[in-house]
Amino acid sequence: DAIPGGAAASAPRLQKAATVQWRQDSRRISRAFEDHVNRTFTSPAFTMQGAPGELDLDEARGSCLWYLFAGKPFFTPKRVHVDLLFFRKIFTSLQTQLGTQTDEIPVSSFQCSVLRLYRLLRVREEFDASEYDEDDSGSVGWREFISCWRTSKVHADLSFLERVYFAMEDPSVCILGKLFGVVVNTLIFVSCVCFITGTLPSMKEQRCDACEPDQLVVFDHLETACVATFTVEYVLKVLAAPFARSELLDMDEVLRKITAKRVLRLPTVFGRFVNFVVQPMNVVDLLIILPYYMEPILHNSMENLTVLRVLRLTRLFRLVKLGKAFEAMVIVGRTLQRSRDMFGVLAVYLALGLCFSSAAIFYAEGGDWNASGQLYEVTDHDGNLRPVSFLSIPHSMWWCLVTLTTVGYGDMAPVTILGKFVASATMVMGVVVMTMPVGLINNSFGEVWAEWQQENALHAQQAASDREAVEEAMAGFENRNHIMVELFDARTGQEPPELLGRGDWMDFPLDAHRGCARERFLRVRADPANGGHVLGTVLFAGAEWRPDAAGP
Repeated sequence: DAIPGGAAASAPRLQKAATVQWRQDSRRISRAFEDHVNRTFTSPAFTMQGAPGELDLDEARGSCLWYLFAGKPFFTPKRVHVDLLFFRKIFTSLQTQLGTQTDEIPVSSFQCSVLRLYRLLRVREEFDASEYDEDDSGSVGWREFISCWRTSKVHADLSFLERVYFAMEDPSVCILGKLFGVVVNTLIFVSCVCFITGTLPSMKEQRCDACEPDQLVVFDHLETACVATFTVEYVLKVLAAPFARSELLDMDEVLRKITAKRVLRLPTVFGRFVNFVVQPMNVVDLLIILPYYMEPILHNSMENLTVLRVLRLTRLFRLVKLGKAFEAMVIVGRTLQRSRDMFGVLAVYLALGLCFSSAAIFYAEGGDWNASGQLYEVTDHDGNLRPVSFLSIPHSMWWCLVTLTTVGYGDMAPVTILGKFVASATMVMGVVVMTMPVGLINNSFGEVWAEWQQENALHAQQAASDREAVEEAMAGFENRNHIMVELFDARTGQEPPELLGRGDWMDFPLDAHRGCARERFLRVRADPANGGHVLGTVLFAGAEWRPDAAGP
């Protein structure tokens, strides 16, 4: 009969005289650890958050960037490991810079890049790239990069302020940051909606007979809560930013720093503070909370605080960082930058048109001075006298601008035949002036869009190549650490043992430099030749690894 739970890597013929007590103990152990085995085999064999050698292959397949914080811990982890995909990016970046036709790069470039990475991550260990040049050729390839990644176990130890800053700056690093980001973004919408709806007449109340109607008190309370949250967020970032390595949140920037030919210069504490304060989005955050605290101070010195209140709407700019709208703004920015010459031509055309048309319409509609009425009057084409609308050339520029841009508000209009002739010429000139530069700007937008799609395709192609290289390396790690343990049923007489099933030991430490002994409960897969039936569900296996022992 089969003996469930007993096996070895090369199982000898089992003796039929095994005791019944041993069988009962095996069954009891199998039942006791059944839940443990189920949890073990339903979890991934590798994890992106672990040390090198514990990567999640499925996660590596779905990733095209170096994510410092894969997974969703509750709070930013204290230690973050560098994954193999980032080492692959270092290798391909150095290949591109050096223009090598082979799959190897000089040892000196390898040494410099890793030392820069160590300095950036504040790793105090020494590194000698020549140790990985096994053939003394003066160059290393992708295989040596893999070996370096496995043996060096590069990681970054984050301080408490860095963990707080990363959680607030990039909510995707942890659950707490995600929750805080959801709260802040919700309050952004609430603050803007309250500001807008608070201007409705139905949402205002007159708190005294002589008082001006003001928004409901509930809007004041909501605004106070929103501003208090925004203030706490900004103050925490200001306190943590000088001591946080914000460059770790931008993996492309880290890659550029460690592969660049220039000297690596890390900012000081004061430099990090200045860089944080002058960033556009942080300036917007400051402008959001300042009006709330400035209104009581300036209330007595300023009669109209509308400008300060409108500044709160700049909170909407932060929403640009959500979703794909940021990509659209990048495309628009590139188009404007490429079309700056066209905008210059357009500005010159508009300036000339404004000057000539404004002067022409002013003298065409100037009229005559009426001493009794103390105003200028003009006779229209019907013979009626009307007050002159074009009081000066600057007054005429407003009409000229809305006419050249084909808007035409209608608040000012010529009434004389000569004035209408000038207006007709201005309209035609406006169409010509606006059409030519706008057409060229439209072509620039098409070119930028095509280049953007081409860049994305190239990045996707490079990412697929990097993922393929990492997958091959990870598959090698998986096969290298994989041991198959077979379970046999010993027969009596001359019958050969019957194969009942197999168990996979996926993480056997064959790369360990020191000897070790391991014991493991393994799930047994039934052998199809046996009809798919096996009595035992788990297999208790033990092995000892001695890397320095002679022989196989």
